[in-house]
Order: sequence, then C-alpha cells, then structure tokens
Amino acid sequence: MNDYIKMILISLVMSALAFSAGVSYTKAVSEKSMIEITDLLAGYAKVQTFNPEEISKRITSEGATPAELASYIERYIKLHQLKGVMLIDESYVVAKPNFSSSATLTMSELNNLSEKYNIKTEIDYGSLLSEFNKTIKSAKNYTN
Repeated sequence: MNDYIKMILISLVMSALAFSAGVSYTKAVSEKSMIEITDLLAGYAKVQTFNPEEISKRITSEGATPAELASYIERYIKLHQLKGVMLIDESYVVAKPNFSSSATLTMSELNNLSEKYNIKTEIDYGSLLSEFNKTIKSAKNYTN
C-alpha cells in the first residue's frame, strides 16, 4: 500500500512539474509572438481620415469662437502626430474602410487630452483675430 501511495505522489509531482513547464513554455512563446507582431505593426504608418468641416460645425455648435476652433484644430492635429497617426482630409480619399475615420472629440475631451499630453497651441489665435479685426475696422474707417 505504501508503494502505491508513493507512486501516486510521484505521479502527481511529475504531472505538476510537466504542467508548469508546459505553461511556462506556452507563455514564453506567446510573449515572443506578441513582441514580433507588435514590432511588425509598429513599422506601418497609422492612417486615419478626418472631416474638418464636420469638426468645425460640431465645435462651433458647442459655442466655440473662431479662435477656439483654430486652437482645437491645431491641438487635434498635434495629438494625432503624438500618437503616430497620419491624418488625411476625407475629401481627398478615394476609398476607405469605415474603421479608419478619426474620432471627433468634444472640446472638453480635447482639453483633457491636451493637458494630459502637454499639448499647447503655438499661436495665440485670440490675439491674432483681435488684431485682424482692428486692422479691418481701421481700414473701413480710412475708406469712409
């Protein structure tokens, strides 16, 4: 009877060792395959389309000023550059799969992502538009 118990214990230990080795080997092979796939995919450019007209309509309907809209577009493009995504205007695309369209973010979503990734506009669009409006106003006064 003792020999029978010893055989069972030895069989259980051997089975556990074989199982552990199999799991470790499978995990190592899976990780290696995932690394190879990731390296392969990383070499391809990610391309998404976007519709600037739709974005403009959506953002202005949320109450954005022209300066805020310009800032939004600049930060939207920078966010995609940071993520390694090439953006192409939809109007210039001949054919595309449905999943290739870039998401239209709300102003608050883009503000949160801009803060998270430290994305800032390089131009003060508010001052630029204000200066433009002053120039137009003075030109009108000059002609009158």
